[in-house]
Amino acid sequence: MTQPTQVSARLHAFDALRAFAFLAVLFAHATLPFTTPVWVGFQDLSSTRPARLVLRETYELLHAFVLPMFFLVSGFLVRRLCVRDGALRMLRSRCQAVLLPLVIGVLTLLPVVHLLRKVGEVRVDRHGCTVWSAIAQAMSEGDLWPQGGPHYLWFLSYLMIFCVLTVLLRQAIHTSAGDALRSALRLDALVAFGCRSYWAPLVLSLPTLVVVLFVRGPIIAEVGMSFLPQPALVVMYWFYFLFGWSMQRTEQHLANLAQVWKWNLASGGLVWLIGTGLLLGVHTEATDFRTPRPLSAQDSMGAPIAAADQLACGSGLGIEPQLALVSAINPGPAFGEVSTIPAPPPAFGVYQSMKVYLSWALTLGAVGLAVRFCTRPMPVVRYLADSSYWVYLAHVPVLMAVQILLADWHVVWWLKLALINAFVLGFLLVVYQYAVQSAWASGLLPVRRPVRAASHAPHYAVAS
Repeated sequence: MTQPTQVSARLHAFDALRAFAFLAVLFAHATLPFTTPVWVGFQDLSSTRPARLVLRETYELLHAFVLPMFFLVSGFLVRRLCVRDGALRMLRSRCQAVLLPLVIGVLTLLPVVHLLRKVGEVRVDRHGCTVWSAIAQAMSEGDLWPQGGPHYLWFLSYLMIFCVLTVLLRQAIHTSAGDALRSALRLDALVAFGCRSYWAPLVLSLPTLVVVLFVRGPIIAEVGMSFLPQPALVVMYWFYFLFGWSMQRTEQHLANLAQVWKWNLASGGLVWLIGTGLLLGVHTEATDFRTPRPLSAQDSMGAPIAAADQLACGSGLGIEPQLALVSAINPGPAFGEVSTIPAPPPAFGVYQSMKVYLSWALTLGAVGLAVRFCTRPMPVVRYLADSSYWVYLAHVPVLMAVQILLADWHVVWWLKLALINAFVLGFLLVVYQYAVQSAWASGLLPVRRPVRAASHAPHYAVAS
C-alpha cells in the first residue's frame, strides 16, 4: 500500500509552479495583439515580421506545457482536498471556488471583454478616433452581449468537469468490479514509470498523440467558443489531471521527478527547437494554406475567424487550444457548416507530434525542477501564488484595455510589451492587496484566502 502525501503541509514547489504559470499566461496573452488581430480587434504593427515569428513561437512554447501543467497540478491539489475532506465536501468546495466564479465571470467579465473587442475594431475602422469616441460608437451599435462560450474562462469549466469525472471514476473503482477496472487502467504503474523514467515523455505522449492525430469531426477553432465541452479536449486534458491525481498518492513520485528534471527539460527544449525550425522551413510551402479566407466559424466573442487563424488553432500556431486538436488529416465541417479549410502540409503532422512530446517533457521537467529547488518558504513566490487565481480571473479585460489605450503609441515593440505586462501585473496586484484580500477575508468572494500560518514543506528524498 502506498503512503499518502501529507495533506497539511504547504507545498512550496507547487507555489512556484502556480506563480510561474500565471505569469506565463499573462505574458502569452499580452503578445497576441502583436501577432494576430483576433485577440483585441486589431493588430499592433509596431512589431517587425521576425519579431512576430519570435512572439508567436514564444506563445506556443509557453502554452504547449503551461495548460497541461495547470491541469496536472490541479489534479494533484484536488486529490489532497479529497483525502482531507472527502469527495463530497471536495466537490462542494470546487463548486464554490470554481463553478461560482465561472458563472460570475461569464455574466460580468465577458460583456466587458466583448465591448473592448468592439472598441478595438472601431478604432481600426475610424483611424484617429479617440478611445472615448470608439467606446461611444461601439455601445451605440448595440449587440453588447457576447455570443459563444466562456472565452478565456474555459479552464474553469473543464476543471469542474474533471473533478466530477474523477470522483465518478474513483467511485467506480471502489465497487465490486473495481479490481478489474483498476487492473485495466494500470494508472498507478504508468504514473510511477512516468515520474522516474527517461522514456516517460515519449510513452505518455502516445495517448495524447492518438487524440491529436486521429480525432475526426468539427474543426475546433477555439476551445472557449462553446459552453459544450469538446470531447477530444476532455480526453486529452483529463489525462493530465488524472496523472497529477495519481501522482499525489505517494511523495516518492515527486522525489523521482526531481531526479530526471534535467533530461525532461533538455529533451523538451531540443524538440521545440527542431519543431520550430521545421515549421519555419515549410513556411513558404504553407503560405497559400494560411491565406485568410471567409469561413462561417466564429470565435468565442462572435467574430468571424479567418482560415489562417483556424489553422493556427489546429497546428499550435495561435489561438487556444495549443495542442493541435484540429484534424490535420481530414478536417470536417466548421461547427455544422459546410465551410472547410485545405489540408495542411504533411510537415504539420510531424510538428504536432513534436508539440505533444514537448508538452509532457516540459511539464514533467518543470514539476521536477520546482520540487528539486523550491523546498523552502519564499514569501514573494507564495504571494504571487496566492494572488494567481485573482489575476487569472481579471487579467484579460485589464490587459485588453491597456492594449487599446497604447495602440497608437509608437515605440519599439519589446518596450511596449514589457510596459504592458508590468502595468497590468502591478495594477492587479495592488487591487488584490487592498481590495480582494479583504473581500476574501470577509466572505464577500466565493474563494477563501489561504491561511498564512507558518507551515513546513514535506521532505522529499531527492538525491543531490
